Amino acid sequence: MVGGLFAMYAKAEHPRQGDFTRTADGYEVRLAEPLDAAYARRTIDAQLSGLDAMMARADGKIRRVTTVDEIEAARRDAVFSIVLHLEGAEAIDADLDGLARLYSRGLRSLGPVWSRPNIFGHGVPFAYPRSPDTGPGLTDAGKALVKACNEL
Repeated sequence: MVGGLFAMYAKAEHPRQGDFTRTADGYEVRLAEPLDAAYARRTIDAQLSGLDAMMARADGKIRRVTTVDEIEAARRDAVFSIVLHLEGAEAIDADLDGLARLYSRGLRSLGPVWSRPNIFGHGVPFAYPRSPDTGPGLTDAGKALVKACNEL
């Protein structure tokens, strides 16, 4: 048994309608609206609590891993390993306090933006065919987030 990256994600609190447009050679989905940070934190905290409950019921057969050594140990022990990933960093404030809290709970992979803007960057719309290299990219806060991640 191995495992993999498991993404946490805060979906839109109020999903919009009519965002999908068919184009001559593909499609486009309008960039989603930014999320409220408090809503995103509650959503991610609920997902982490759900994971904790699932692991408690799994009788040691599921393990949250944070290092390569832990992944290798889980493989040797035939335990399913979970590496936590956050898709969109809305649950992290500009002061980055949330990053330390999530890291302490096992977060080891982070996509600063998803298909919506946040304080860290612009986001990438769903569109085909199109390059994902769109928009202005990371903000200064986004660059600080990446730097902080690299220092953990």
